[in-house]
Amino acid sequence: AASTVALYLLLYVAASAGAFLSLKAAGARYGSDPLFVTPASAFSLSAADDRSTLGDGTGVGVDFTRWALGEAPLAVYQGSFTVPAGLHNLRYLSQDLAGNAEPLKTAAVAVDGTAPISSLSVGEPKLVLDGKTLVAAATPITASAEDPRVADTAVGVAELLAGVGDAPLAAYAGPFALPAADGAHTVRTRAKDRLGNAEPERSTVLYRDATPPSTELAASTAPLAASDGAPYLPGGATMSLAARDPGTVAAGVAATEQVLDGAAASAYAGPIPLAEGTRTLRYRSLDRLGNAEPWKEASFRVDATAPISELIIGQPSLAVPDGWTLVGPRTPLSIPAADPASGAVASGLLDSWVSVDGGDFVE
Repeated sequence: AASTVALYLLLYVAASAGAFLSLKAAGARYGSDPLFVTPASAFSLSAADDRSTLGDGTGVGVDFTRWALGEAPLAVYQGSFTVPAGLHNLRYLSQDLAGNAEPLKTAAVAVDGTAPISSLSVGEPKLVLDGKTLVAAATPITASAEDPRVADTAVGVAELLAGVGDAPLAAYAGPFALPAADGAHTVRTRAKDRLGNAEPERSTVLYRDATPPSTELAASTAPLAASDGAPYLPGGATMSLAARDPGTVAAGVAATEQVLDGAAASAYAGPIPLAEGTRTLRYRSLDRLGNAEPWKEASFRVDATAPISELIIGQPSLAVPDGWTLVGPRTPLSIPAADPASGAVASGLLDSWVSVDGGDFVE
């Protein structure tokens, strides 16, 4: 981690009188070759003149200290200085009053004052709708950070923090999903490099939709309820499906699926005709994030066969030519009716009506 330090480079000239130089970089630093510092780090040079033992301070005295960056001419040191962004070769030396000069020394210095940049990557499934990014419950969200090279220098990312909503930022540990509540969630990130250069907190709003659509079933004719099982429908009846995607954050319905009598699932494309017999329809809808509604199921008994009635003429009666039957005033007449089963379905007789001589039908 970056810290405030002082770096001393000590050297000794093996002569009866020599110069002793220290190079101090005050401020955050990282590494040594090159030495990474920030633009605010101040460098200072100090020299001492020793006679025979390093640090004895009994030499004739320092005459001057000179320094330069890169290939610039050496200039007399006049006080602490900073170094601009980029990679530099710092050169320096000192000479005593007797003319004894130390060998030219160098130090590789990399100055980085640029903060890293954090970013988010949203996995699948996701949907961009009206400028909003919608995600599902398990959509992975990945944070990353990069330390941009400025003047060919980048010390590298030291820390990446992430948090959702009002939760404190914490060290990023890997892909995560949004909290278990549909709606808007603010994902926050912040990165810092090894010198402590930190970016401002970044935020991205993502919208969680983990709610599946809801599908409603409607018959073209109102079903007839039955106490002994599935309701009845008349022949020619069809079933229609309508789906909606509820919630304040909704990806929208992508498809509705149907399964009739155990056949393979197929996409709903319009009213579903039902053949005579017992029919079972399963159905569900999915939204554009893949949220799937649990399968729903409904069964119906389709009766497309009409009842059969018969006129029974009692006695006395007499059949005459041309299809006529003569009866007396006391001859009994009856009209029994039955609902035959077809496809193992018979809804049963509801009513019988009779009309005499073209008059109105009566029960």
